[in-house]
Amino acid sequence: MAVSINLNDNLRSGYSHFMTELLHLKTVVEQSGQEKQRCFAVFDELFRGTNQDDALDITQATISGLTRFPGSVFFVSTHLLGLEAKLAPLGAAVGAYCIDCSIANGRPVFSYRLCPGWSQLKIGRLLFDEVGLNTLLK
Repeated sequence: MAVSINLNDNLRSGYSHFMTELLHLKTVVEQSGQEKQRCFAVFDELFRGTNQDDALDITQATISGLTRFPGSVFFVSTHLLGLEAKLAPLGAAVGAYCIDCSIANGRPVFSYRLCPGWSQLKIGRLLFDEVGLNTLLK
């Protein structure tokens, strides 16, 4: 079992957050590839330490590759909506779920229920405006 949430830079070893994340993922993949080895791993916002284009490409490659380990279960959280179309060819090998949210009176309301599919809500701008940043930055 592995959980990758809130990885930090490892200054002692000279590794950035991104490199620490890559090494952690490598360990999970190596362990998953061992004969008769099953793995359960959670990755929170995989590859957030690089630019969005790189993150999209390597997240797609990672998720596609992880499907080679059918006895294992991997959870990958992401805000990369571009993955939806890129992962569609994998079909049932990859499940997509989102946290249920609705907009009421211009504010997001979370039920914290896990629902099938991809969320199409874009609430970042709502929250940006709510805290007054749009006004402060004009």
